Amino acid sequence: MSEARKGPSKGFLIAVIVAPIVFILLIIGIISCSNSSSDTSSAMSIGSEHKITNSSGGTIYIATNRDSWNQLSKAVMAGDDTGVNNLLVSGRIFPVNVGSKVKIIDQDWTVLQVRVQNGTNSGRSGWVGSEFLK
Repeated sequence: MSEARKGPSKGFLIAVIVAPIVFILLIIGIISCSNSSSDTSSAMSIGSEHKITNSSGGTIYIATNRDSWNQLSKAVMAGDDTGVNNLLVSGRIFPVNVGSKVKIIDQDWTVLQVRVQNGTNSGRSGWVGSEFLK
């Protein structure tokens, strides 16, 4: 004769205890992520105004188009001062002082199109990394 079961298996009991805990942690994680991402997206949204920042101070360069931004990024990462200077001389990038005010007019992931609101390049627009805005 087969033996009658006396109760639920150990695996079943563990699953019943662990599953709700995992579910609650998952919900807390989703809520936490949605709150932090909405704070970030509203801070860097189209139409918002910011200041140019740079940990080393001085000047940063804004690229006149996305292709120029890509070339500037590569030149900076490679330490290619001649490449940066060529972009500057050709007018594909322009300098903006730290502290200058800008307005976001378009965005694409971590690159933002901004219009300079004050200073010698007031009215000009171009692309800059979001890490250079505060």
